[in-house]
Amino acid sequence: MDELNDKFQIRQNGQLSVTVRGYSGPAPRRLTIPAKINDVSVTVIDKRAFKFAGLFQIQLPPTIECIEEEAFAKNSLEEVILYPAVSSVSMAAFYKNMIRHLVIPPGLKRIENFCFFGNQLEQITLPDSLLYLGMLTFAENPLKEIIIGSGLTFDRTVEAIPGFDHVYDYNGKKAGRYVLIDGKWTYSGN
Repeated sequence: MDELNDKFQIRQNGQLSVTVRGYSGPAPRRLTIPAKINDVSVTVIDKRAFKFAGLFQIQLPPTIECIEEEAFAKNSLEEVILYPAVSSVSMAAFYKNMIRHLVIPPGLKRIENFCFFGNQLEQITLPDSLLYLGMLTFAENPLKEIIIGSGLTFDRTVEAIPGFDHVYDYNGKKAGRYVLIDGKWTYSGN
């Protein structure tokens, strides 16, 4: 059942949680999503909930567990901080923003296809808990440094980070720091 509470469009997921489906009217450029609506935890951001919403800044609550497809696609977000409750980020969730700073928490297991495609990320840190990166996850970002945890394995056909997969395979899929020097990825250790 759809409800409107404080301009957030929501869907009740039983008695324990709600999904934020969008915002009634134009969303403010700086949006704070509450941890609770009607005393019920906000755990999911729905598909395309804030796509093309004109957002410059979002503050997500620590209760969020899942961010669905294109939830924040095509805005002007510069920073995304995900909290440890987030276990998956769906396809193109933050596609084509202006993200320069990204915090990926321990506990996150999956980042799907095109999730952070077309942003301004120069550095990313992928936690040990991360098991899967989808196709072109970080493509079209000016990446210069990747710190990668021990849990991740790449399928070379995925090209989550164009040009990176080969050096990752060549170095035995080691965890550690990889840097881009003169257009080539190199392993520089832990």
